[in-house]
Amino acid sequence: MTNNIKKPEWYMTQLLTWVRDHSSFLEERIQPLLDKAGFKYSTAVSEFTKGLLQLAIEKLAADLPKLGQDDVLFSHTIDETLVFCKELVGFGYPINQPGCLYVLCSDSVFNRWLDLEDKSATEKVDAILQSETAWQLPYGDNITDLEELMVPECTEAFMTLMLVITDRYKRLPNPLAKIKFFNMQLLLLDDFRTRLVQIMREQHPLDAIYGSILNAINYIILILKEWSDLPLFLRLHYYKVEYENFETNKKKQGNGDLAEIGTEKDGDSNTISVSSLVVTNFEISEVFHDFDQIKLDFMKGMAFDNTISLFEHLRKEMRKIIVEMIMYDTKARSQHYRKDRWMSMPSQKEYLKMTLSDSGCELFMVLKDRLHLVQQQLCSPLFEEVWQKLSQLLNKYIYEEVVLQNRFNEGGATQLSYDITRGLFSLFGEYTQRPENYFKDLKECCILLTLKAGSAMLLKEVFQNAMHPNHSEDSLKPTDCVKALQDISIFKMLPDTALKILSLRTDLHI
Repeated sequence: MTNNIKKPEWYMTQLLTWVRDHSSFLEERIQPLLDKAGFKYSTAVSEFTKGLLQLAIEKLAADLPKLGQDDVLFSHTIDETLVFCKELVGFGYPINQPGCLYVLCSDSVFNRWLDLEDKSATEKVDAILQSETAWQLPYGDNITDLEELMVPECTEAFMTLMLVITDRYKRLPNPLAKIKFFNMQLLLLDDFRTRLVQIMREQHPLDAIYGSILNAINYIILILKEWSDLPLFLRLHYYKVEYENFETNKKKQGNGDLAEIGTEKDGDSNTISVSSLVVTNFEISEVFHDFDQIKLDFMKGMAFDNTISLFEHLRKEMRKIIVEMIMYDTKARSQHYRKDRWMSMPSQKEYLKMTLSDSGCELFMVLKDRLHLVQQQLCSPLFEEVWQKLSQLLNKYIYEEVVLQNRFNEGGATQLSYDITRGLFSLFGEYTQRPENYFKDLKECCILLTLKAGSAMLLKEVFQNAMHPNHSEDSLKPTDCVKALQDISIFKMLPDTALKILSLRTDLHI
């Protein structure tokens, strides 16, 4: 009744039913007899299960070669076998004992299985990226960790696919088979990265999909770093390194190619030899038999290091492009601000109330619009990196192109200081409590340009005396210049630079 090659779940379910129905009898009646006979380390249920499993192993080994080119039935048999083995573990059967997974590790079965897994995964990735909702957030208004990271639907689906693949091979008894599955995962990750690059190149840096791709890359990096610390991938990395070293040594010794996972066939039949299923090639087994947890402490690198490095490079380049695009738009609107009448602006006393300059408003409005747009598209950690990098470039740009390229009267210096403190600092104040810390050059320039004329004259004299000492006892030292700057809250700028800034003031004459 259960002997149907198209329905492997029938005989597997029957075996599980026998194990479940007889467990109580075996534990209550047989186990005490085993203990009394001195077999305290033998479990009646496990021994009973092992005997039944031999039937399943023989049945599976005989059926798989008969499936021919029917990929659907072959895949179905693999799926049912994996579920069967997983449920056996739930019944307490030790995972290190012989089981049906050894059949799946035979060359003829495993290679076909791996090809089908790769083909299926590639088709699923195609479907994932072609979905109309691929770049939308998967949970709508329900705030979750994924939502905070702004992970698009396609990326969550892809990483779920990676988890499913891992779950399918993690119980395989042969380390070499696990390595081959793991290498397949690495190739899928690299293929997904390549696809993201292709889609990214078709988008404008400030488009929503561009931001979603960057969020996706950021999420994949975080997940891979977490997976790198899992025991499964630590062991896999150890096995992979040891096996690669083993292959290299064998090639140097000229001993030919290594054996595959290692199975034989009985005579001319297509039936897999059951006796060969639990014994792998001796030389290959030598690579893995001496694994020790302590060895992980001395292992170099992690399982996903190369893949993470490629994703991080892409992440850095995309973030750089976004920042450059914002800077490009900002510079385009800064021409009037750079060439404003800084040397002939009215004094502050002529204003009832200070306001941002017209040219400054145009500049800051564009900057605010771009930052708001990017903030909506990127997750918080990425947006923080963007605005911090942008602040560095803006600090340098305004310092070099506005401050150093102009001269300032009292009104111009006051207007520049107001624009910087009430415009630029207020804009970035939405993202940090101390925005001035990201614009130290501009902050200190404003201090020097708006310093009272008398104090500024004395400061210039201090600098000049220190730079041209007369060798008298009263001559000043360079340290006196630094202290003088610190007294007016200038800690970064060097004295010669401060003197240069002071020389930009039109109200100082020496």
